Amino acid sequence: MSTLGSWLEHQYLEWQMRHGRISLAKWSDFLGVDKTYLNQLMNGRRASVTMQTAYQIGERLGDFSILEVLGYPVPDAPLIGLADDERAVVLGWLEYVKTQLDSVPEAERMATLKAILDGLPDADTKAD
Repeated sequence: MSTLGSWLEHQYLEWQMRHGRISLAKWSDFLGVDKTYLNQLMNGRRASVTMQTAYQIGERLGDFSILEVLGYPVPDAPLIGLADDERAVVLGWLEYVKTQLDSVPEAERMATLKAILDGLPDADTKAD
């Protein structure tokens, strides 16, 4: 498994091969993250980002493998079409579920997930 820093470095080089040279500052603008923060991630001084930030980077690059690198669940279908605030809520909930599952033994994970899902209200699927 690669580290986030090596993943970002690879993506930066690949992006430049397809689009031409770009400074780290401009690439950080493209990704929507602070240049200093991106530099710390690439140099290993920071090892992780939130699921929301990882999804944002994956969406901008068209490559969601960053979620796998960080151990986050990868949605079956990208959350395209959701407003930013809606996407943030969904990703925040997925991050919460992942941390809950990470805190229990493997044998108890499905029961824990079922308990979490059973606690959700039923969706109103009736058309108004």
